[in-house]
Amino acid sequence: MHSDWNSTFRFLRRRGIGWWLAISCPAVFICGCNTGTTISNAPGHVVVAFNNQTDIDEKLLNYLASVGLDASSMLPRVRVDVRITFTDQSFTIVEFVTGSENLVEPDYAAQASTDLDQPPLNNFVGNCDVARVELDPGASAEIYIPAEIIQYQLVETTSQGGQTVTDFEQRGVINPAFRPLQVDETDDRGHVTLRRNIGVRDVLSPVPDVICGSNVVITVNGTLTVPFLDPVSQDVPSVDQDDEETNAQIGGRFEFNVSVQ
Repeated sequence: MHSDWNSTFRFLRRRGIGWWLAISCPAVFICGCNTGTTISNAPGHVVVAFNNQTDIDEKLLNYLASVGLDASSMLPRVRVDVRITFTDQSFTIVEFVTGSENLVEPDYAAQASTDLDQPPLNNFVGNCDVARVELDPGASAEIYIPAEIIQYQLVETTSQGGQTVTDFEQRGVINPAFRPLQVDETDDRGHVTLRRNIGVRDVLSPVPDVICGSNVVITVNGTLTVPFLDPVSQDVPSVDQDDEETNAQIGGRFEFNVSVQ
């Protein structure tokens, strides 16, 4: 596993408050610190930290190496919008972003710059008016898919001899980009009907009633994976576009844990 605790200052958006006040007001600020080792539970503050403990599947590593990218020491790029609600019911949306900024197939490096050049951010510090921490409603955590994925479809054709031939034909390409991590679908009894990226018990749980001096640490674990369609394109990321189960799991499997210290 890898971890990423480097952070930089980012723009803070607090609803109902002008940007100049959000930056200058001492009640709320972004900290460019190493939260893993140096931020303590100082009285009068609440720290919200994002800890990326993900890794990359070996088959994807091998593919990236074959196209000229050694990603063996890289960290998957993850971002998540976290809503921090204050005691007066105003709130801030903090976009946490961690992971390697050059984790992308070389042919797509130029067009990926908009997403990958975003400065990392993994911690937020506020005064004791923080009341609740949660995933921004309607938002999803996202994982960056660093390689193109070729889409195929199984097609039936008729040969000159009148025989029916079934074969895969290329239909499109999924370009490298951030992809939402989706929760498993379940029936009314809680049984999983479609396995996706996150189990229903592994979502980012809200933290209500935050107390002064708390460190709220959000940790994501899991492995970044992409499909390889055997035997059509077993060495290149590829998928049957009609295979609902495989498409639902593009990106890998992840779980979120929240601890309050």
